[in-house]
Amino acid sequence: MKLRYVAFVILTLLTLAGGTGLLLRLRSTSDPLATAGTSQAPSATTVDLFNRGLQFSKQGDYQKAIAVYTQALQIYPNYSLAYLNRGIAYESLGDFTQAIVDLQKAVQADPNNAEAYYNLGKAQTYLDDSPGAIENLSKAIQLNPNYAEAYHGRGVLYGMADKFDQSITDLNQSIQLDPQNADAYYNRGKAQAEQGNVEKAISDYTQAIKLNPGLAEAYGNRGVLYSKIGSASNALMDLQQAGKLFKEQGNQADYQQNLSNLRKLQQAQ
Repeated sequence: MKLRYVAFVILTLLTLAGGTGLLLRLRSTSDPLATAGTSQAPSATTVDLFNRGLQFSKQGDYQKAIAVYTQALQIYPNYSLAYLNRGIAYESLGDFTQAIVDLQKAVQADPNNAEAYYNLGKAQTYLDDSPGAIENLSKAIQLNPNYAEAYHGRGVLYGMADKFDQSITDLNQSIQLDPQNADAYYNRGKAQAEQGNVEKAISDYTQAIKLNPGLAEAYGNRGVLYSKIGSASNALMDLQQAGKLFKEQGNQADYQQNLSNLRKLQQAQ
């Protein structure tokens, strides 16, 4: 994911906002999953079409990618990865309903493809189907117990459902598998803060900032927590840095929220 469960807050306790979404992953035909679960390998023509679709996807030309994946599926209707990557292309265009249709066909064609379940769960989050998303992310984890992104995504969804113990458990696992994921530390910090574990939350936000110095939300939330424990100077520095980053990133809504937090802090001094 890289899903960020988030973000900006008022000077009470942290609230949820938007996120970055789950990480999209494209497979090349050199990957062993390309023909997994099929009784007959796709023809050379089908593989060539699939590879052309991948190239269009990587170039951001999703309409052309969809057209080429469709041609491949007309020749080989059981091509799981063509459904998978066409679903990702639809999702990239904001057509989440069609993305889900394709991703469901991908798991039907290859029920052992963890990637397909992961992306299906990802697409379902955009349509606010958290139970369905959790179910499919769990299937991805069953098929691939080392799937850091799936643990991360499920942890975010548990957090959004106020299941903070489960959220932290999943985020712990995600961090163990991928200790360089700043968003995982950020999200665990958010869950820790919701449980009142202020010091642990501050520690996680600090690690998130080390890994991603441009993570404005981490500065903002850490600043709020510093204000709660009476560390006004640290709170002031964090909120000022958050404001600077929000402004640079063109995030006007969170810039204004940060400005409100900063004014409240200054008035309290």
